Amino acid sequence: MPTACIIDGFSGCMLNSWDSQLFHKFFAMNNWKVVSDWKDADLVLLNTCAFVKSVEDKVVQRIIEIKAELRQNQRMVVAGCFPKINDERLREIFEGVSFGPRENTQLNKIIDAQVKIEDVRINRLEEQYLNGAPSSRFYIKIEDGCLGNCSFCAIKAAKGNLKSIEPERILEQFRKGREVGYKEFVLLGDDIGCYGRDIRTNLVELLKRIVQQDGEFYLFLHFVQPNWFLDMIDGFRDVFATGKVTVLNIPIQSGNDRVLRLMRRPYSMKEVLPVMQKIKAEFPSVLLQTHVIVGFPGETYAEFLDSLEAAKYFDVVKFFGFSERPGRKSVLSSEAKLHRQAAFGLIEGQIEEGKGTYLIVQG
Repeated sequence: MPTACIIDGFSGCMLNSWDSQLFHKFFAMNNWKVVSDWKDADLVLLNTCAFVKSVEDKVVQRIIEIKAELRQNQRMVVAGCFPKINDERLREIFEGVSFGPRENTQLNKIIDAQVKIEDVRINRLEEQYLNGAPSSRFYIKIEDGCLGNCSFCAIKAAKGNLKSIEPERILEQFRKGREVGYKEFVLLGDDIGCYGRDIRTNLVELLKRIVQQDGEFYLFLHFVQPNWFLDMIDGFRDVFATGKVTVLNIPIQSGNDRVLRLMRRPYSMKEVLPVMQKIKAEFPSVLLQTHVIVGFPGETYAEFLDSLEAAKYFDVVKFFGFSERPGRKSVLSSEAKLHRQAAFGLIEGQIEEGKGTYLIVQG
């Protein structure tokens, strides 16, 4: 029996975890054994990430390390976002087969698959792919890509424009999860807020159909961009009123309107924060999460303080240091690097004093 090893966990990205589980099941259904030690594998598959340079650097180092010890009869394949975000850097260290997140069907040819990867369905993550996520949750991927064009984001190069999954297929997966006893459901996507805009529906319509299902269950929504949330706020209120939504992640990225314009984010804090305040007051059981970029090019320290103030409207905040990415126009100056370092120091001070739930993820 041929053997494969899947290497991931470079960033803890839930969508990467989902793909790794998909690869695992694909190999198993094609009579391959998935092993934990890559040295025992006939095929080594790296499921990579490159949303910030520090993660990309880890990927590069891992590729170099494995490549140096590969046996003559071993194959290595590089999958995930890195090949699409920075193919030039990849080709400097690796000349083998690589493909992006929307090109997983290439695996069919690589192993001459009898069961095609597009016919494989997964909803549960095994221990090795959880990356800290609870195993008690049922994962449903509802879309890929987005409709945005943010000046800092390289994920667009890897994922492309929105591609939604038909509602009936999503509901079928949800019912399957309920039948086997799951109560916690995670709706996954790069921006589930724009779900359905390519197939003449939207996220609220899907959520209304889900919350109408019988039984006790809860929904985790990752990620809903603020502009889509504002656009459908009345519908979201109806959904929240059912008590079925437990977690809502709305990545604001900055608390300052000038910086948001530089980021090409289509909303303002004047619109977003009052709505967040009302949602928290009306639906205190909904855990509000957000992401904030620190040290965006041109951001002043005072503008960063606006982000710190905006963070108070959320229950959990992840701060990411700005990272330059290939194909993006935003470039970090020496002054901005110093500002970013000072900003992270302030956030760490806030954590020590217990002033909010902040998570620092350095870029």
